[in-house]
Amino acid sequence: QLWLTGFPDQGLAAIQDAVSLARQVGHPQTTARALYYAGVLHYSRGEYDALRERATEVLGLGDQHGIFAFFTVGARLLAHLGGSPGPKLDDLSAELARLQRGGVRARRVFLAMLLAEAYGLAGRPDRGLDVVGEALIAIEAGAERYYESAHHRVRGELRLAVDPSAEDAEACFRRAVNAAQAIGGRSLELRAATSLARRLAARGATTEARETLAPVLGAFTEGHDTRDLRTASALLSKIG
Repeated sequence: QLWLTGFPDQGLAAIQDAVSLARQVGHPQTTARALYYAGVLHYSRGEYDALRERATEVLGLGDQHGIFAFFTVGARLLAHLGGSPGPKLDDLSAELARLQRGGVRARRVFLAMLLAEAYGLAGRPDRGLDVVGEALIAIEAGAERYYESAHHRVRGELRLAVDPSAEDAEACFRRAVNAAQAIGGRSLELRAATSLARRLAARGATTEARETLAPVLGAFTEGHDTRDLRTASALLSKIG
């Protein structure tokens, strides 16, 4: 929640405390949960070494105790996005679908976002678009609306990966910005505004690009060393 609302440093401190407490308690599922969400935060902050460490620990607990199916699927997706070799994406997709059929619904939209991004990185944007489309249908039905912004943004990026001149990508990014603003998701808004500003600048609308990104970036009071803020700052400097 702290990362979502624009406080990535406070979020890091909180999750580190949670992991420390979980280790003291010594309950495997509690520890797996804390480590998984630490991995999510490290991914959000662009800290891939720490992400891989957390994911590896989650998978180790799953192997040792034979539980935590949801967390292990999520950890495999996070590790894949962090650059670690692992199961094929289609296998992870099938495993996620099996969990859903078995009644595991929590955070399925978030995991679908990770899967779609992974397909994009693997050079399979069409498959990623299928995943996003299914997730947005679930969101419209009331599932995890917090991640609506992320899915619109990912859809826009995947559309550009399929067709660099895709005109609908800009509309996806605008929907992503609006959806983030509706829930006070400042970090999601920054990601969406960065994608939108990049697209605007590419077609020569530099003034609108600057006016789109500058106020969102300027609202952050911490986290300036994180991936998202560094990317946004570099883009804003480039736009001029």
